[in-house]
Amino acid sequence: MHALLHSFITFAHEKGILRECYLVGGAVRDILLNRPTSDYDIAVQHNAKVRAQEFAEGIGGKCIVLDARFGAMRVTKDRDYIDICRMQGDTIAEDLGTRDLTINAMALPLGSLAAPDPAKQLIDPFNGSHDLQCKTIRMVSEQNLLNDPLRMLRVFRFAQSLHFTPEVQTLNVIRQQGARIAESAVERIAEELRHILREPQSYRTMKLIQRDGFADHIFPELAAATKVQQQKQLQAYGYLEHILNNLPLYFFEHAQKIDSFFAEPHRAVSMKLALLFPTPAAAESCARRLRLSRHEIEGIAMIEHHLADFSELMGAENRDRLRFLHMVKDTIYTLIIFAVCQECICRMADSPTLFYCREMLTLYHADYQERLKLLPLLTGNDLISELRLKPSPLFKTILNAVELSVIEGSLQGRLEAVEAAREMTRTD
Repeated sequence: MHALLHSFITFAHEKGILRECYLVGGAVRDILLNRPTSDYDIAVQHNAKVRAQEFAEGIGGKCIVLDARFGAMRVTKDRDYIDICRMQGDTIAEDLGTRDLTINAMALPLGSLAAPDPAKQLIDPFNGSHDLQCKTIRMVSEQNLLNDPLRMLRVFRFAQSLHFTPEVQTLNVIRQQGARIAESAVERIAEELRHILREPQSYRTMKLIQRDGFADHIFPELAAATKVQQQKQLQAYGYLEHILNNLPLYFFEHAQKIDSFFAEPHRAVSMKLALLFPTPAAAESCARRLRLSRHEIEGIAMIEHHLADFSELMGAENRDRLRFLHMVKDTIYTLIIFAVCQECICRMADSPTLFYCREMLTLYHADYQERLKLLPLLTGNDLISELRLKPSPLFKTILNAVELSVIEGSLQGRLEAVEAAREMTRTD
């Protein structure tokens, strides 16, 4: 058992309030599914704030207010935490009746956790355990879903994370009331979307969201796109996940480095969003409206700014390609995969685009990386000592030109670089 949870059970027993405390929410669901969990929510009948403060003081932890309106507190110690909240209503049944989904509307008496089979004491007024067995996502009630419209998006998030299927009546409510998602703070919408987009297999979820028309409310920027365009973009989204999950099939010896690049979650989130829209510009507009993170917005903007130039380099010489690689650096991985996804290219296809992308990867990992190791061949101090120049804006011009010449392969040693710099001063 979680150490902090065990400590709270001991605390509640000593205070004589154990019968008033219940484990609720996702932890109950995970116990029934035999899944590991570290996210524990405890509902108490009275004085949640006082109990949380007393408990934190007793164990030498910290107490944080999560939501003063609902009496939600968090107690932390070291890296562990538990959430303690005031019961909504006079009984645990009333509290569970306020929740979003049946699988989240179950409780266990806190004292039952020490029993051999806690599930025998399950409090389940809405048959959530049955829905768990049937792998079904079902709302507790329409009103509950609409009390916080963000819960409509959570339906799809839970369906994805648990590999469950949303129930028909729940989907009908979302079809009819989907526009009300606009009542939710954009930051909360963004966080729910991240939960979906960060998963390696989210295509099915996005397809369901789009099929039921809910995507038009989450992404009003899609309104300008035809249904055919939306389907095309969704297909590209599916290709992206297939490629990211099968990198060696597409990019052979380069796969591991690409996989390491996408280990940063914001990179896949940016590219998935960019592919959902007819243009990266529309995706960037959406990202800014949702107040996504700076990294997520910059990832989309990078695609918008460099994709056309990347495409134009297909027939270019290596000199021009290397200059481009020096500008975009490791974000070349994003541009390469984005280009392949846009055309929905099969790994076995005789595709000029796929062939070009593989060429760019080889050029980046071989020539570019080797030449990058030579930098800097010259510094400002070299210009002062070798050429007797005084610091000025000319320094930046000379050093940048030398750096590009190294990347292009026309300069390979320091003496060559000094002579090139000397020639530039004569020209000026």
